[in-house]
Amino acid sequence: MTLINRTALYSNSSWMLDIPPFELQTSVEEIWDSTFVQIPFGSLVCPYTRRTGWDISVNGLYFKDAVAGGLTFQDNLRAALVDDNHEARDVSICLWYDSTESIQRIYRSCRLSSPIRFGDARTERVRSFLFNLRSLDPDVYATAADGLKPGTNDYEAYLYNGTGETGEMSFSVQRYMRDITMAGEAEVTDADNEGRMQKRITIGGDSTNMKISGIRVIGCESCDPNNSESQTRVVVSDAEWDGGGSSIKATVAKAATTGSLVTGSIVLSSGSNAYIFFDQAAGHVGVQVEITVITN
Repeated sequence: MTLINRTALYSNSSWMLDIPPFELQTSVEEIWDSTFVQIPFGSLVCPYTRRTGWDISVNGLYFKDAVAGGLTFQDNLRAALVDDNHEARDVSICLWYDSTESIQRIYRSCRLSSPIRFGDARTERVRSFLFNLRSLDPDVYATAADGLKPGTNDYEAYLYNGTGETGEMSFSVQRYMRDITMAGEAEVTDADNEGRMQKRITIGGDSTNMKISGIRVIGCESCDPNNSESQTRVVVSDAEWDGGGSSIKATVAKAATTGSLVTGSIVLSSGSNAYIFFDQAAGHVGVQVEITVITN
């Protein structure tokens, strides 16, 4: 069995928004309408009891490479759930779908029943989100009302047992960011300054092995104009500055204050150390580095 879709919204006549799988939690509770009558000196009678719908909660995180991407996700989520008149749309939500079509969990006739909440964060690139839906339909379906089925989602690269693999379950890849600030003016790391120009972080996670998959300079102040170097280069490695080892290197140009994401693969056992240091310095001050860590 291959899992075609994890969690997705059906809105505006299409399966238009896949929910990021990072730390995603969904829950479904039945809604019941019941009447109970106490007969004097007799028993309790139930003339009517019926399931009338579902309460559905969706809670997770989104990760984007830039602030604009995070704001776009927020706008898209709001637009999927609320129309231009500020009224809750009639949507469906898929919580489970498999390639053999033997198991489906699609809830129709859902309306937003809470504010869409985005949690506190240091940047709009990464935020938690939470919303609740109430389904007015007591049944569970294999498709949306017009017969459309959910397709492959946008997050296959972050999931095990995606559409290209088979398996009984799909596990979300654990992913998190580590931000490191190197105080003062950047210098090439050596034996004399390693206390200031090298940072050590512990790679934690629930998996036996974790992988550093990227490094990026997310901010720094202007550089020393008298420095002759054209760029500052930051290294993340499984060994210290003078120890070789596997590494990924990210740069920031002399005239810039941010750099591009550089991807790679440094596999580390959970609980082991990684090191961040400079092997080139153009005089940037207060270099902030972001390290991406995922399960291997």
